[in-house]
Amino acid sequence: MNSYAHDYVISYDMIALLLVGSVLLSYLYRNWLNLKKNKVYYALLWVIFLAISVDMMGRLFIWGDSAQRIFKAVEVATIANLGMHWACYLLYVYYMVVVGGVRKTFQAIKWFGMFISLGIGVLLLTNPWTHWFFYYDALAIGHYHVRPGIVILLLLSECYLVASMVGVLLNTKKLPKHQVCAIVCSEAVLVVMMYLQYVHPAKWRMSYFVFAVILVMFYLLIQISDQHLVRAGECFTRVGLRKIVEEKMLYEENFAYVSVNINNILGMMNVCTTEELQQVQATIADCLRKEAPGKSVYQMTESEYVILVKDLDRAKEVMKILQMRLPKVIRINVNSIPVVYGCYALQFSDVDYSLSDFYRVMAGLHKMVASTSANGEAIYYEGEVREAMKMDLMAVQGLADVLEFDSFGMRFAPIYSTDGGDVLAIDTRLTMTLEEGTVVPEREVWKISEENNTSRKVSHRFVEQVCEYVNYNHLVQRGIPYYHVNVSTLQISTQEIVDQYCDLLLMHQLRPEQIVFEVFVDQAVSDQVLEQSIRYLKEKGFKVMLDEFGINVCNLKNMLELPFDMVKINANMTKRFLNGRQDELRHLVDMLKKQGWEIYLDGVDNSVSMKTLREMGVTAVQGDSLSPFMDELQIIFWLDKRGGSDVYKDAL
Repeated sequence: MNSYAHDYVISYDMIALLLVGSVLLSYLYRNWLNLKKNKVYYALLWVIFLAISVDMMGRLFIWGDSAQRIFKAVEVATIANLGMHWACYLLYVYYMVVVGGVRKTFQAIKWFGMFISLGIGVLLLTNPWTHWFFYYDALAIGHYHVRPGIVILLLLSECYLVASMVGVLLNTKKLPKHQVCAIVCSEAVLVVMMYLQYVHPAKWRMSYFVFAVILVMFYLLIQISDQHLVRAGECFTRVGLRKIVEEKMLYEENFAYVSVNINNILGMMNVCTTEELQQVQATIADCLRKEAPGKSVYQMTESEYVILVKDLDRAKEVMKILQMRLPKVIRINVNSIPVVYGCYALQFSDVDYSLSDFYRVMAGLHKMVASTSANGEAIYYEGEVREAMKMDLMAVQGLADVLEFDSFGMRFAPIYSTDGGDVLAIDTRLTMTLEEGTVVPEREVWKISEENNTSRKVSHRFVEQVCEYVNYNHLVQRGIPYYHVNVSTLQISTQEIVDQYCDLLLMHQLRPEQIVFEVFVDQAVSDQVLEQSIRYLKEKGFKVMLDEFGINVCNLKNMLELPFDMVKINANMTKRFLNGRQDELRHLVDMLKKQGWEIYLDGVDNSVSMKTLREMGVTAVQGDSLSPFMDELQIIFWLDKRGGSDVYKDAL
């Protein structure tokens, strides 16, 4: 090789070394998400960095007599060529991880290619003695002679590059278009450059430089995006944890994590400035990072931190250490700020590598910890806690199954008018039965549906099912004028939802005024939104009842200003009033009637006459002693036994 060619190769090697070295420094200086793609990319950087270093050092520092110089040149080239080949293999693996690696064909290529590359690597290391791959001409120092082995090595390397391009093109939806274009074009250039380096007579030795440029491009296009998305101060955020969990699910790899919650964060916010609260959080984060590597600490919210560990046993060890070392009082400026912690641990394999189950259990454990007052108390996903969570998960799955394949169960109870004792309406309740026979009550079904963003679908299906049942069993013809349907505030929170209810009634030939929505008021929507929703329901012709009065009223003044048509007093409250406190009940009824509301009582028994209740101003009553809730067959049998109206008899 002449001096000009020698200088140009060294120049490009040096530039390539600087490019790869600068990216390596970034990895050594900054924390990166503990993802497979990051690990493979990091290994790829080291392989190509070492290969370029060996190649450049060999060109600079080979000296001695001709025989020694030639042997050293062969040794250097052997290591450099092996590094280049493994760089191509790792590049293929990197792409498959980036796009998910879900296709079995590409996974098979990865494992098959690894074993073949190991075998070729062993043979290549014998090349200084066997010359199966290449040799240098002793009469023309530096002249590179290709043998059949190097062609096989090149073909295998090119196969990795082509396979990775195909893999990316088949998964274009998983990457932005500009990234796909950059990846495919750069790999095509690398394929050509390797051919020119190894086989073509020109022997353009620029592959290392091109490879280095590609790795820097990946750093800018793909890798650095992790840092922008998931960094928050010195910790990763919940976005980073989500990426980790999604990858663990894809490859069914186990891990566990310890959650540290600041249970008194709301109290701290009332007494601390924003800057002081940030100092408190930074102090706690520093303490957590001392007990775990930086890549393992995530700040989920301003009050919750997570540490990833190998398994549950390790999680328990970390938990014990943290319980001793987490500061109970943090001094900021002149203030001593007490901190109350709650901790829990969860293992991914315990929820069968399911993302939805994992996040569901995670939320459940977080609520448990938040409700405890003991400082540093630990909750593990085992024993009674695990059984309780399993029931919760079964309820979630049962709800999904009901929505997809079947219908809800329903219970019915007659509501009696105090004027004559006739049946004024039917109260309908949704139920759900799990596989082992456990019945999930209606309020719990609403709660689960809201937490899983299926509330709208559940309420739509329930109202539709009530309409179907009323029509199929001729309940209108049986003399039942009104049907009460229980809903949460979230299920009437938009005009679009109400319009869908109207469409269902129109389809089943029912009128809105026949439906009474019993609304259990919670904190899911604001009072302003709830008022607008009630007014829109009334505009459409529906009647709206405040349900469970006595247990759900947080602000009585605001509640009395809402435009309900009716109110149903809670069963327990009713029983207390009727048991020797009827004057208090009369006063309460008078207060509610001033709002223009009709008064319904739940929990009434036969000890008080309908006449007495009517004189109080009560419109209607219900209770287990009068008629308990019945299933779909029992209510029909009860109606048949009761007898229908003349209209119903004529209809039959």
